[in-house]
Amino acid sequence: MYDDLAKRCKDSIVTRDTFQVFFNNSGLMAELMFSKFDDQKTGAILKEEFMKAFEVNVKGTFEQRANALFEFYSM
Repeated sequence: MYDDLAKRCKDSIVTRDTFQVFFNNSGLMAELMFSKFDDQKTGAILKEEFMKAFEVNVKGTFEQRANALFEFYSM
């Protein structure tokens, strides 16, 4: 998924705008999602950041997923 997203970006760096278009989301929710993925707060999402965010939601324990959800909504 990240590789497909990166192909749509200049220099294969996922920016906020591309992220919002890819996920068909804008506004506050998109800002929160982007901020959660942009772990290093660089204004771009690196592959490692993207994979880390998805891994917790897909392979994480119930407690890890619940904590990630709580952190997401408490930003």
